[in-house]
Amino acid sequence: MAAEIDKFVNIYRTLAQFPSISSGYILKNGISSLKDSITILSSWTQRNLERTKNTKFQQTHVVNLGTKDKTNMIPTDTSNEVLFAFSKSEKYRAVMREVQINEVKKFHLEIWNHYNIIKNISLDTLEIHGDVYSDVEFGSFVWSNNEDKLLYIAEEKVPKAEPFYKPKPHSQDIAPSTSDSSPEKPIKGAEYVYRQDWGDQLHGKCQSVIVCYDLTKDLLSVLTGIPSDLCPGQVVWTPDDDGVVGVAWKTTPRKLGLIFCTCRLSYVFHLNRAGEFRILSSDSEQLSARSPRFSPDGKTLVWLERGAEGPHHACMRLVKYDWSSGKSSTVVDTVEFGVKIGEPTCESTGSQERAEDESNIFYGLYNLSLPRRCWLNDNQRLLLSTGQRFETKSYVVDIESNTLSELQSPYRGSLTVLDVYNDILLCAHSSLVEPSSLLVTRLSPTQHINWIPLTLCQNDFNQFNVDYLNIDADYKNETVKSFSALFLGPKSAQAKSTPLVIIPHGGPHSAYSNAYSLGAAFFAQAGYAVLLINYRGSTCSGEASVRFLPGKVGDADVRDCMRATQHVWDAYASVDPARSVLFGGSHGGFLVTHLSGQYPTSFRAVSTRNPGTDILAKAFTSDISDKAAVEVGFDYETLDGPNTDPDTLTL
Repeated sequence: MAAEIDKFVNIYRTLAQFPSISSGYILKNGISSLKDSITILSSWTQRNLERTKNTKFQQTHVVNLGTKDKTNMIPTDTSNEVLFAFSKSEKYRAVMREVQINEVKKFHLEIWNHYNIIKNISLDTLEIHGDVYSDVEFGSFVWSNNEDKLLYIAEEKVPKAEPFYKPKPHSQDIAPSTSDSSPEKPIKGAEYVYRQDWGDQLHGKCQSVIVCYDLTKDLLSVLTGIPSDLCPGQVVWTPDDDGVVGVAWKTTPRKLGLIFCTCRLSYVFHLNRAGEFRILSSDSEQLSARSPRFSPDGKTLVWLERGAEGPHHACMRLVKYDWSSGKSSTVVDTVEFGVKIGEPTCESTGSQERAEDESNIFYGLYNLSLPRRCWLNDNQRLLLSTGQRFETKSYVVDIESNTLSELQSPYRGSLTVLDVYNDILLCAHSSLVEPSSLLVTRLSPTQHINWIPLTLCQNDFNQFNVDYLNIDADYKNETVKSFSALFLGPKSAQAKSTPLVIIPHGGPHSAYSNAYSLGAAFFAQAGYAVLLINYRGSTCSGEASVRFLPGKVGDADVRDCMRATQHVWDAYASVDPARSVLFGGSHGGFLVTHLSGQYPTSFRAVSTRNPGTDILAKAFTSDISDKAAVEVGFDYETLDGPNTDPDTLTL
C-alpha cells in the first residue's frame, strides 16, 4: 500500500511541475534590432508543493518572424507582482506589488523606466483607499494615452471605528486638538457593522472606487461621480484621456456572488473629467455588460452583454458602440443551437439538428472577457476566444459585416488569444494530453497563418487518446436532443483492463473543453480512463442547452451522465464497467451523489468535493441564493423593502 501511495505522489509531483500560462504581452520595442525580430513577455503560474502555494514567474522570448529563430530567457519570479502595465510607448512600466508584513497585506505602486525605478509609493501609508483589486472581475491597471496618469481599482476607504467604552487619555478630554491636520475621528460603536461583499473569492470587496495616479504631480486621487449604489471596475481611458469608461455593478437591493456569474445587473458607463456620469449600455433592459474595449483609432467601443437573469452563465452578445454618434448595435448575437461560420451572426438562431461536420459550426460566445489588446490594425476586425462544444476556439470578428472566421490552430486542442499588436498574434495552446504552450504568428491580409511555437512542454502523454463524443440524449419530446463528452484513455489496452473515473463538471452552467487539466492528467497517468461530461445545461453548445436544465436538475443531468457512462462502457472494450468510480465537485458533487443513489449498483466508489446537495439550504446560507430558485425552475426576485405580502407573512 505504501509503495502504491508513493507512486501516486510521484505522479502528482511530476504533473505539478507543468506551469500554466496566465498572460502574454508583445513588446513594441524589442531587445533585438534585427528585422522581423520581436520580444514577448509571458506570465506563468506553477504549483509549489513544498511551499503549499503557487509560484508566479515571467519569461522573456525573442523570436524572428522571418527566420523563426527564437531564444527563451531564464524565468524570473514575480510572485508578489499582482498587476503590471506598460505605457503606450513603453517608456514606463508600472507594477503593483503586494507584500505580507506581520500577516498584514501592504501594497506598493512602482514606476520604472528603462534603467531604474523612479517612483515607489507605499499606498497603505497614504490612507486614501483600502486594498487594491487585482481580481478578474473588477481589476484594472491602465496607463493614459499620453502616459502621465495610471488607473486602478481599490476598496473604498472605510471610516475608522472604535467601541463606545474605549478609554481615552485624560489630557484629550480636557484639551482636544484644534489643529486642521488632526486625525480622522473614529465612529463610535461601528466596529462590527456588517458590510456586504461580493462573495466567494471576492471576500472583503464591498465598495470599489477608481483611483488615479498622476505621475507629473506625484498625486493619488479617487475619482468622484459614480452613484453610490454602483461598484465600478474594468476601467479604460477614453481616447482623448478626458474620462474613463468602465463597468458598474448594481449593489441594491443586495449583492450576490459575482465570480463566474455573468448574470448580475451591470452597465458600461462613461465618467468624464468633470465627474459627469452616464450609462452607455442599455439601461431600459435588465442587462449584464462587461469587458469594454476601444479600437486603436478610438472610434469604436465594443463590449459583451447578456440578460441579467436566469443561469449564472449563458451565451453573450458582442455589441459595438460608435463613440461619436453614441449609437450601438449587435455584432454577434446569442445563438440558440449553432450557426454556420460565414453567415451573419447578428440575427441567426441556428438549427436544432446536430451538424454532421461540427468544424464549421459556431455555438455562440461564452467568454468572460475580451483580450486587453484584441484589435487588428484595420480597426475593423478583432480577435477573441470562446468555448465551442469540445474546444476553446479563437475567431476573427468583422464588426462591419457582422461575420466571423475561425483562427486555425496547428494542433488539436484549445487555442486562446493572449495579445494582439501590429497584426501579430500571441496565443496559448493546450489539450488534455498537452500542457500549455505559446504560439506566435503575424496575420496576413489573406489570414494566412504560419505559427511559430515559442515553448513546448516535454510530457509523457503519447500513450493516450482524446475522443470527442456526441451522445444522443434519452429524451422525451425535449428541445435539446444531444450533448457532448470527452474521453481520455489509453491508445491500446487489453479488454476490461482499465478502470473508469466519471467526472461531471460543476456550475452547472459551465463546460469542459479539450484543454490541459491536472486532475484528468493525474487520473490518466494513474491508470484510469477519464470521462468528462458536458450534460445538457452546459455552456458552449448553444443557448438552448443552457436554458434546458433549470427545472430539471437531479433528473435530466443525472440521466445524461448515466447515458454517457453507458456509452463508454459499450464503446470501449478496454474499460471495465465493474471498476467505475465517480468524482465531482460543487454541482458535479451534486451529480455524483445523485448517480450513486439512483444507480447504487453501478459504481464502486464516490469522491465528492463541496457538493451542492442541499439546494434549499443554498437559498438561505449561500452568496448565490438565486441559484436555488433558478435551477429548480423559478424566477429569482429580490425585494426593495420589507415584504408586506400577507400570504408570505403567514408562512
